[in-house]
Amino acid sequence: MNPIKRYSRLNLVIIATLSICFILSGCGKVGPYSQKTSVMALKKEARTTEVKMGDISVTVSGEGTLKPVRTTSLYYENLSGSLKKLLIKENDIVKAGQIVAEINPTDINNKIADQEIQVINWWPVRMEQLNENLRMAEANLNRVKLELDSAQKTNSEKDNIERLSLQYDQQNNAYQNALWNKKLGQIEYQRDRRNLQGLRKTATARFLKSPVNGTVVFVEPISLNETIYPGMVIARIEDANNTIFQMTTSEAKYISGAADAMLKLNNSYNVTLYDPQTSDELNRGPNQIFLKFNSSIPKTEFNKIVKAQLTITKHNVLLIPKSVFYEQNGKYMVDALLDNKTQKVEIKRGLADSDMVEVISGLSVGQQVIERSKYGY
Repeated sequence: MNPIKRYSRLNLVIIATLSICFILSGCGKVGPYSQKTSVMALKKEARTTEVKMGDISVTVSGEGTLKPVRTTSLYYENLSGSLKKLLIKENDIVKAGQIVAEINPTDINNKIADQEIQVINWWPVRMEQLNENLRMAEANLNRVKLELDSAQKTNSEKDNIERLSLQYDQQNNAYQNALWNKKLGQIEYQRDRRNLQGLRKTATARFLKSPVNGTVVFVEPISLNETIYPGMVIARIEDANNTIFQMTTSEAKYISGAADAMLKLNNSYNVTLYDPQTSDELNRGPNQIFLKFNSSIPKTEFNKIVKAQLTITKHNVLLIPKSVFYEQNGKYMVDALLDNKTQKVEIKRGLADSDMVEVISGLSVGQQVIERSKYGY
């Protein structure tokens, strides 16, 4: 055989053998190598950020109504009569002490006149008579006592002493009765005076007054001259110091805790979040919050729906970038670095502006969280 041809065949065999070895050794696995390189690149691209404390300010829009926290019922406690005047209507602004209604108390003027005759005219004459009776009884008792003492000293006859002793007992009883009658008269006189004062007070009470500054939210449809009974509610007034704004907004579930807030209606009003008490006449609906006015109150009708904007500012709260959190199965999650490992953490979020999100719970200041990117980190 030709030596040149034999050498060429040998070279081909060697080249083929080396190629097979190269492939079997994995040196030519371009796909896995590229995948490994891509994972490393992704890990290098994953960025972390630190949970920090800061301030956040958010403006939300919605609508709402002015509502009373609780109302004060107006009624006569112990007085009945016919309605003479009704001086209020719904949505009127009233002041504490302002007269809102007047009635003609049943027979009150006749009772006052009779009692005045008793106290002013009759009792002075009666007390003078009682005093005179007491003076006469005391004089008779002293006279008989002197006669009895004289008879006993002069050793008068026994029958005379017994007669004077009997007279003394009788006069003493008369004196005690006169003394008791005077005391009883004084008691009855004071009782009649108190009754007169009560009647006069009742007559004054024919004027029904508002106990608070506020707004009339209900007036019973009563006609003039209609009979008013004790405990019958004539009107209800909302206390101006207990007025709230019930606002509906899609962001309601994220608004919580102490915060500075400014409510814009027809004007701007400083407000704070209000948590209804058991005794309050309030019902919370879906996506609703309650706001309590810190100073002035808008002059808006109760239960009238108006457009509203609420600006809330919270200071020194936990904040993370919006690029960090995501929603999964209805829960808000972040990927946090714990012991150099990535771990999913559920959080409760609060307010969110264009860049940052408030964290209510789930994270603590200084923790490292991974920012989300197109690679899934």
